[in-house]
Amino acid sequence: MFFKSKAKKRKEEIDELKELKGIKLQSVLIAILFILLGLVLAINPLGVTRTICYTIGSIILCAGVVFIIIYLVSDYKDNIKKNKLVIGIALTIIGILFFILYRLIVSVIPTVIGVLIFINGLTKLQTALDARRINKDKSLWMIIMAIVVILAGAFAIINPFGVSGLVLRVLGVILMISGITDLVSFVILNKKIKDHIKDMEALEQ
Repeated sequence: MFFKSKAKKRKEEIDELKELKGIKLQSVLIAILFILLGLVLAINPLGVTRTICYTIGSIILCAGVVFIIIYLVSDYKDNIKKNKLVIGIALTIIGILFFILYRLIVSVIPTVIGVLIFINGLTKLQTALDARRINKDKSLWMIIMAIVVILAGAFAIINPFGVSGLVLRVLGVILMISGITDLVSFVILNKKIKDHIKDMEALEQ
């Protein structure tokens, strides 16, 4: 009974580790996105921020127009309590503001990127701690890197230098480094999980 209970516990732990591998795969996609966004920011920071701002503004504006058209062509009975006209007008105004207040909105982008980097740093820290729980070897550098990324994100949020091409380029480089280290961390953690699963499956035999 004792050995059966122990074997069941090992099987549950193996299943949890396999599930963890699947969860970490999502981190790979985010890492690739960070690398691409960072690369684009590093190459053409001001052009990218303008494009992002205009694209978001256009999407919101189009959505607002669609809501207004739906309201106008729909039967009044369908529009009661749905506030489609109000939503449409609100979205249209917000979309137009993205074009009018372009500089103000762009000034917030470094802060938004800083928040993304900060959150990514926290995620990286959790990955490092997961790796340390599985195998203490070679996980210290992952923890140090996570702390560096968290500090970089906090610095970007505070952003004492305002908005400039240089600041955005630096943020782009940080995003790329963060994404690359995420991929490396994933590979290392994945290997640790595989090795640990092999060791546990060997004990069952």
